[in-house]
Amino acid sequence: MKDFHFFISSPPDTALQAGRLGQVSLMAYRVGRSFRLERAALPNVRCALMEVDMTGFTGYGPHQGLAEELTRECCLRGYGGIVPHLPRPSVSVVRFLETLSRELARRRLVLWLSPAYARVVPGSRLLLPSRGAWGSFRGYVERNRLPGRTALSFSLLAEDFTLPDLTGRGCVLPSRAFAALPAQRLHYSPELEISYVTYVRDGRAHVVLQEDERSVKNRMKIGEELDISAFFFPYSAIESPKTVLKNGDDVIK
Repeated sequence: MKDFHFFISSPPDTALQAGRLGQVSLMAYRVGRSFRLERAALPNVRCALMEVDMTGFTGYGPHQGLAEELTRECCLRGYGGIVPHLPRPSVSVVRFLETLSRELARRRLVLWLSPAYARVVPGSRLLLPSRGAWGSFRGYVERNRLPGRTALSFSLLAEDFTLPDLTGRGCVLPSRAFAALPAQRLHYSPELEISYVTYVRDGRAHVVLQEDERSVKNRMKIGEELDISAFFFPYSAIESPKTVLKNGDDVIK
């Protein structure tokens, strides 16, 4: 039987609970323009990966020193790799990631990157967001995956799109806003593998896509068929009793 890996992204205060659902990807680090690694108070919980907020990072600075510091933190805390949250692609950030990838590879650690970076940074792995799919979900994964180097990342969010302007960038709806939508029957798209509901507001048609338990199970099944065995989930979206991750293996079966 294939060995599946479930990573739960969690801040320090919920890391213990997240660890009951899968391997914890700890959201406790930040690197900004200063090229300094900042840490939140770390939990006394074993975590699999470290997530680093680098949204303000420019890449202009001492690459080697920062790459070595991040790698040392991985080794010291027993993490298996790094998941950086990065700004839009730039040459300077790519150069830093190349340095970081080399440092991690020397210690057999993993660098998980978004599609914009994973294709140009040697040795990295791809974190493919499920919410980027349009049309056929299977086709989306087949076109974008890197064989043997891909994980699917689920958002479990509801997104509101105004028709016909489907740009791929909807407005994320909090759970309360989704529940407050006009009562209509929820539909399911077997091609996109997602639940949806349509409504009209101020004369404009809208479609809301909702990644729920059914869509996650079916999307994971497609990932399995395409040789993907690693899956990321946000703890903030799965902590309710209706979670799709009551037991990791049950999601695949």
